[in-house]
Amino acid sequence: MELVTEEEKQAYLTDGYIVREGVLSPEQIEEVKEALSRMVRKYGPDRSLADLVPGTAGSIGGGTMVRKRDSQFFIQFEAGEEPRLDDPEALELQVRKFMYFADEEPVFRDMLSGESPIARTASALLEDSILLFQDMALIKPPKIGATKPWHQDSAYFSVSPLNAVCGVWIAVDEATVQNGCMHMPRGQHHQGPLKHEHKRDCEIHVRKLDLSTLVPVPLKPGSALFFSGMIPHETPPNRSAHRRRALQFHFRASQSTILPGPEYDKLFKDKDGQPASCEYIRRQGV
Repeated sequence: MELVTEEEKQAYLTDGYIVREGVLSPEQIEEVKEALSRMVRKYGPDRSLADLVPGTAGSIGGGTMVRKRDSQFFIQFEAGEEPRLDDPEALELQVRKFMYFADEEPVFRDMLSGESPIARTASALLEDSILLFQDMALIKPPKIGATKPWHQDSAYFSVSPLNAVCGVWIAVDEATVQNGCMHMPRGQHHQGPLKHEHKRDCEIHVRKLDLSTLVPVPLKPGSALFFSGMIPHETPPNRSAHRRRALQFHFRASQSTILPGPEYDKLFKDKDGQPASCEYIRRQGV
C-alpha cells in the first residue's frame, strides 16, 4: 500500500494533498493510544522528570507545559486550563500537544523507520530520500479543544526549496467536522507564501484565502493525510463530546537545505515582497 500511483502524485502536485487509508493498523492505533496515555501519566505529575512551565496569557498555543528535563520533549495543555496533575484521567483530557516525542515509545520509532509505509509514501511524494525533522501529536479535548487558525506549515520552518516539505497527519481517533478535522482549500499551495501575523497564534488572515475550494478532510483511525508544507489549513474547535487525537510528522527532502532566518525571509515572502513567516514575526519580537 505504500507505493504511490502516478494519479496520487499528480493529485499531490495539483491539490496539495492526498489521503491514504490504513496507514496504521488497528493494533498500531491501540498501541499509540496506550503510549500517549503512558507519557502523560509518566511526566505529568513527576517534577523529578519534567519541569512545569507556566502558560502564556492570550495565546491559543500558550497553555501550561511539562517539559522533560534535558530534552526537547514536552506536553502542552489547553490554554486557560489549570492542569489537574493529581488526576491522571482528567489530565489526559486537558492535553493539547505532544512535541518531539518520537523517541519515547517503540511504536513511534517503528512507524517512522525508513521502510515504513509513512516514510516510503512521503519519500515517493517528494521524489527524494527524506529526513524527519519534526514530530507532534495534536489533540483536541472534548468540548474545550481550541481551533488551530489558518497557516502554512512552511511558515514555521526555514527549508529551501519551498516544495521540499511533506506533512503527514494521522488520525488516532476518528476525525470529523464536529471534532476538528483538517480543512484545506484545494490547490492553494500554488499561491506561494502568505503573510502570517501573530494575534491568537501565528496565522493567516482569512481575507488572504480563496475559500471557494475549501474542503474538510475527515479521516478514520489509522488513515493519513499527506500534504504540502505550503498549503494553508486550519482545524476548527472541538465542540463534540469526543476527543480528537492525531499524529503529525514533517519530512523534508534530503537534498533540501535549512536557511538562516534572514535568508529564508528572501524566499518566504508575500506578494508584496515582505517577509511572511512565523519565524520573522518571532525575530521582530511581536
